[in-house]
Amino acid sequence: MIKINLTPKEYIDRMERSILIAKIALGGFVFAGIILSLSIWQFTRATALEIELSSKNLEYNNLKEDVKKAEEIKAQINEINNYISAIEKITKGRYLYVAFMQDLNNNLPETMWFTGVQTKGSGENLQVNINLNSNSLYDVAWWISFLEKNERTKDISVGNINVSEGAQTNVYSLPLGFSYAYR
Repeated sequence: MIKINLTPKEYIDRMERSILIAKIALGGFVFAGIILSLSIWQFTRATALEIELSSKNLEYNNLKEDVKKAEEIKAQINEINNYISAIEKITKGRYLYVAFMQDLNNNLPETMWFTGVQTKGSGENLQVNINLNSNSLYDVAWWISFLEKNERTKDISVGNINVSEGAQTNVYSLPLGFSYAYR
């Protein structure tokens, strides 16, 4: 079957032109709507970011004072730590000789005495040389054993034992050396 269009060509051209104009107008409205909605979205986002920035700036200004206080406290802590370390440096070796003399005399048997005690300090250690006299060889052995078991004395060296015979008792004398470490 053959189709015949009896509508005049100018009318069809006008309709096609109107449809084309309507399509362009619709596309323009859609494009304008998209641009408008994107602009509104960007504007609200920018406004929200400005509000957040102002709140963060306010919080930063409030925290700036706290940071300043914290730095002052840190400076005070450092000053106190410097003071404590200075006191520790002063008192570090102060009790070494006190502890040494207490350890030396507290456990010394009654039959023993010293004719000379020489010490040479090096840091927290003392190098000790003692001239020891005793009326009892058993007490000498016990005291040397005590020194060997003591955690503060190390490297014990015993020299030759000399015996001086007396009228009532014998006197045993010997040199003794060891390293003393106060911990």
